Amino acid sequence: MSIHRSSRTLTLLVAAALVTSTPMLLSGCGLIPNPVEGVIEGVTGGDVELPGGSVPDDFPSDVPLVDGEVIFGTGFGSDTEKIWNVTIRVGSNALDQVAADLEGAGFTSSGAPQIAGDAGTLLYQKGDLNVLVVIAEDTESDGFIANYTVTRGAVE
Repeated sequence: MSIHRSSRTLTLLVAAALVTSTPMLLSGCGLIPNPVEGVIEGVTGGDVELPGGSVPDDFPSDVPLVDGEVIFGTGFGSDTEKIWNVTIRVGSNALDQVAADLEGAGFTSSGAPQIAGDAGTLLYQKGDLNVLVVIAEDTESDGFIANYTVTRGAVE
């Protein structure tokens, strides 16, 4: 296995752990020591603090974020293969706005959007930035959340 494939596999595993743990983190489990934080730190060899209530300082400025309340934000990895995750409380029209914002910033769709009403999944790319946005209904607030997962690095 090449180093590039190994790094890509690591990136995908960490992203999967983060995406699957986000609902637990958003439900208030942040008051209890987070086992996902330890797993991510062990896999990446870096220091990670979960959850965060703001956009990470090093979040790529090329990626436009939809207006709304940031309820979760984190980033980890190296400069060349970095992962950021930001969750924002949004309105019901966010899907169209997110797509328009990304396209306006020069991103191109790299997969057919999966849409169900006001919820859906968008996948965009620009240079070495890959953006996955999942918009879902937030049953606790009778609104929606937009979850951005952004990776830096080539995707094969």
